Parts: sequence; structure tokens; C-alpha cells
Amino acid sequence: FIATAKALGAPITSEYTLTASIEQASTQAPLAVAQFRRAGVDTVVLAVNGIFAGQFVQAAQQQNATWQYLASEDQGGTNADDWLGSMPNGFSDILGIATTRIGEWRAGAPQPADEKACTDTYLSKSYATKFSTKDRSSLDYFGTVLACTEMDIFARAARLAGADLTRDRFVQAVQTLGRIGMAGFGSPGVFTSGRTDGASAHRFVVAKSSCSCWQVYQRSPFYQDRY
Repeated sequence: FIATAKALGAPITSEYTLTASIEQASTQAPLAVAQFRRAGVDTVVLAVNGIFAGQFVQAAQQQNATWQYLASEDQGGTNADDWLGSMPNGFSDILGIATTRIGEWRAGAPQPADEKACTDTYLSKSYATKFSTKDRSSLDYFGTVLACTEMDIFARAARLAGADLTRDRFVQAVQTLGRIGMAGFGSPGVFTSGRTDGASAHRFVVAKSSCSCWQVYQRSPFYQDRY
């Protein structure tokens, strides 16, 4: 992220790397906040897991630091509301970017047809714990839809690769899928030469302390990447 930001000309005023230990990170968060305040930081990218992000935001509140927070799907960020579980009460809005449909149901959007087909199949066949499709914020829901998408991509590429399925043949086949629907994501996904992740549409979201949840930011549409 930092290298890309610098390449695009964005000024990086300060940066801080937290340790992988939760206990140690909790003592480092106040030090990071103090460092950012001295450096005159006005925007902070929370490229850490939810626990570390919550510790940092809490330390910032205690030092009366007011920043614009940004997040992405890195470390789970905008993928699910669970990432916000460690945030202190009254945290400032966090702007994020997401490739998934996170939060759109809160604006009254119905369950998309491809997601419904996936969850109907799962709920009718699975003996595991059931979940409600009315709560599309849960990890159970998103995990199920994500699994459907991953299996669909695998099946499409495996058929193209043929009976002699190897890793190399599979990777090559994935790159020929072109544009396909991807349940749970801003469709279509795009698979082309050199691109195997598929996610090609992004929208802006915002985390609100009133619900500790992600919402679509100002009715943001999905913006399709250009290739």
C-alpha cells in the first residue's frame, strides 16, 4: 500500500508497524498515536486486524486525536462488521473501499439472485448451524456466499483445464474466464492474462459507531476497474 501510494504521489507523513502480539500491540498503540500527532498526520489508514484497529482508535480517543480513518479489505476490514467489534464507543466514521456487497441490504436492497441461489442450496442441504438470510452482515452468510463463488470459479476453470488438471493448467485456465458473475461481489468479476483474483468493481462504504456496522457511503455505486 505504502509503495503504491508513494508512486501515485500521495504524501506519507508517518508510518508505524505494530508487533504481531496482541498484548504488545496494546502498549504500542499509544506510542503510534503520539508519533502521528507529532508528525501532523490528518488521515490514518487502518491496515491492521480489527483488534489492533480498535486499540489504536481507543488510544487516539484518549489523546484527543481526531483523524479521518480509512480502511480496505486488508486484514478483513470492510469484509464484515466483525472487524469493528473492538472499536470503542463513539468512534469517528471510517471510510472504506470494498469489492463486496457489504452493507447494501441496510439501504433496503433485496437479496441478489445469485446469492439467493447459493444460500438456498446451502440451507436446504447442510446439517451445520443455520443462519438467517435477513442478516446478511454475518460471517456465516458471507462465508457461505464466498464459498459458492470460489467453487463456481474452480469448476469453470477445471472444465477448461481438462482431465489432466495440474496447478499450472488451472492457473492458465482461470486467466481465460473473462467476465463472469461473482455472488457476493460487485459483478462482473474479470479474469484476464495476469489477473486471477477476479474482483474488479469497488464501492465506497462507511463504518458508523451508531450501529458498529458498514453502510454504503452516500449511495455509492460500484466503480468498474479499467483493463
